[in-house]
Amino acid sequence: MNNCFLWIFDVQSFFIKDVKQVSSYEINDDEECSLKSLIYISNSNINAQEKDIIFLKENNVKIFVGVIENIENADDKTLKITVSNIMSMFDEKIELNNEELISENGIEDFLFSQITANYTIGVYALNYIRVNVLSHNKFNISVENENGIYNLATFCNNCKKLYDLEIEFKMSDDNKYLDIYIYKKENEESSLIDLNLLEKEYIKSYYSSTILTCVKVLTDTQTYTLYLKNDRTTTENPTDPDIIFGKRTTIYTSDYNNAHQEALNQFKANRYEHYFSFRSNKEYNINQKITIKTLNNDILDSYISAKKYNGNGFFEYKCGNLRVDFIDKFLKEKR
Repeated sequence: MNNCFLWIFDVQSFFIKDVKQVSSYEINDDEECSLKSLIYISNSNINAQEKDIIFLKENNVKIFVGVIENIENADDKTLKITVSNIMSMFDEKIELNNEELISENGIEDFLFSQITANYTIGVYALNYIRVNVLSHNKFNISVENENGIYNLATFCNNCKKLYDLEIEFKMSDDNKYLDIYIYKKENEESSLIDLNLLEKEYIKSYYSSTILTCVKVLTDTQTYTLYLKNDRTTTENPTDPDIIFGKRTTIYTSDYNNAHQEALNQFKANRYEHYFSFRSNKEYNINQKITIKTLNNDILDSYISAKKYNGNGFFEYKCGNLRVDFIDKFLKEKR
């Protein structure tokens, strides 16, 4: 990795503190911006500290923008730098203001007001931040908050997932500013990924084991049990090989005739989490829409929810959730 360098910027001034050649790295990114990435450099003096902002560049192309969380010795010759996604700089609870901008001007304008008010004005102003709004999309929504307080990073990530917003961080051409661009992505065509053409040993498919999959209903006369199957239908047969392993619950209703419906009501709130993971030499972005052709030749709509890259030419992806409300399947059964 002779052409891979780590640029380190002071979190308060955005002054370039250091530039170091990188020995190796492992970038981990996901839709929640919660994963940590690792960067390794030769064990030499480094001018950096927690919360400093980093740009990782390979062949002068930006690979990752993040915030330093920790610096430690990996061994006698190597330093390990743990970094989080740049969005973590907004991982703070702030006061909710100007919510009406979402419906009157645009959700992008609301984010502009919140970032500028909390990060570019006042005692803790980061004067190097410049926010640019490139589109204006109105939504009749409210910001989930608790007593007028909410987490800005959480809301930003939800905007990216739910409303196709891009929140892009760039270094200005003169290296003096951190430019943030907020805009709605154009309607993008879904990229087709045929798992049959990829390396089979890297393909995994699984359901989340945290969903409710078994409901036992106690009544005044007898007990009724309903199970969830891997095709999202239900069965009363406890020996059915397609039953999903997951969470169980027990409820009560007096009339046995109501037991089936009461069990279905418990399943209605389920959000199915069906994931695929695979490896490819093509790069896809987080939240990018994809269409998966499975090994069974099923066609499923999904999106890129996480990716991992270490410079070896291959990206490891997780896609999902392949979410389907149980009520949709239930109504199909009734029809």
